[in-house]
Amino acid sequence: MPQIEFGRIGHLRKPPKLRLSHKDVVVEFASRHGLSERQRDLVEGAVRGLSSKEIAGALSIDYRTVAQHLARACEKVGAQDRHQLLARVIDLLMEKLNASAQSDPATRLK
Repeated sequence: MPQIEFGRIGHLRKPPKLRLSHKDVVVEFASRHGLSERQRDLVEGAVRGLSSKEIAGALSIDYRTVAQHLARACEKVGAQDRHQLLARVIDLLMEKLNASAQSDPATRLK
């Protein structure tokens, strides 16, 4: 668990912001698992918390097509459902955050 650093007495020092977007993580996740560009777009929508119908509306496709593409993405990744797929994306995000924290002493977890 990270320690809270204190600046002046009584003032918490904000940790520096890490420059890592969800899109960067999804792009790397897709390339690691051989997802198509369309599957990557759908995973990105799911990561943003959109429903299949919302993703379908944003991409002008039928929501059943979204479900089919996500099902194929799950197969490629070895996930049983959308939740496991998202958990694997979160695992990659945590891996990237830890690697970033290790390389930057200002953000190193103590």
